[in-house]
Parts: sequence; C-alpha cells; structure tokens
Amino acid sequence: MPSFWDAEVDKADFIPKLLGFRKIGPSSPVADEFIANAKALSDKIALKKPTIVGHPSFTEIPRVQLYCANEALAIPYISPMLAESLGDLPPILCQVGGLERFRDEVVIFGHKASSPHEYQLPSYAAKNFEKSPFKNPTKVVLEVYDDMVHVWPVSKKKY
Repeated sequence: MPSFWDAEVDKADFIPKLLGFRKIGPSSPVADEFIANAKALSDKIALKKPTIVGHPSFTEIPRVQLYCANEALAIPYISPMLAESLGDLPPILCQVGGLERFRDEVVIFGHKASSPHEYQLPSYAAKNFEKSPFKNPTKVVLEVYDDMVHVWPVSKKKY
C-alpha cells in the first residue's frame, strides 16, 4: 500500500521499510531455523504449482512478510484483505496512526468490512460472494490519529 512507501512515514514510524522485516535485529538460531523452515515450505508449495490468486509479485520478489510465505498471502485466513467478504463480523474498532506504515491497510480493511458490496475482490478471485453468508455490513469505527506512529497507544514516548 502507498503508506508503506511514504517518505513522510520514513521520518516518523519505527517500522522499517523492509520487505519481510528480516533485517530487524541480529540473526539468531531460532530466526535462522524459522527462515529455513519457511523456505522449505515455500519450495514444497512451488512444487505443487498452485494457482496464485493475487499480484504476480507474490512469486517474483523475495519474501514479503515475516509471518508467511508469499504463496500463502492469497489465503483469506492469513490475509483478511484477500477474503471474499469481511461482512457480518462482530463490531470492529480500527485505530491507526496517520504516520503509520500500515495506515492504508487499516483504512481499506475498515471500508471493506463496513461496505462488503463496494469492496469486493476482482471477479477472478471472488468465487462465491453472492452465496456468501457474510455479505451484510460490519459495524466499524475507524479512527485515524494524525502524526501518530505504529502502536502509539502502547508507546512510552510522549507525543
């Protein structure tokens, strides 16, 4: 999303502009084992040649997220942004900082949940939206706090 690459965010947010976040902190045996296991899983998935729903970059660039392989980003349980619908969920409070690297993702998530009919996936990815029991809007309160960074409510720094 654009906020991830925003130069103004670079000046404020402590979340680095690194895909995969692998360069945060020194290497450790646990981190190295995790990366090795994740690569093995990615290789296993690649052997099955799955149909990847999403942007071609899922398979063309190095690992995007620390928590999953690129190939898994199209699974709605892993990436709710790619779920067919976020309707009929319990009420959601979305709070995000205006200078947060993940700001745009939070805003889109809130809109997608509150207006599932307006924020459907492209037709190639949405197979069953019309049959889905999750089409009704979710009650969402979206709060964007200007000049705040990622997880500012728990930060010790005074803003």
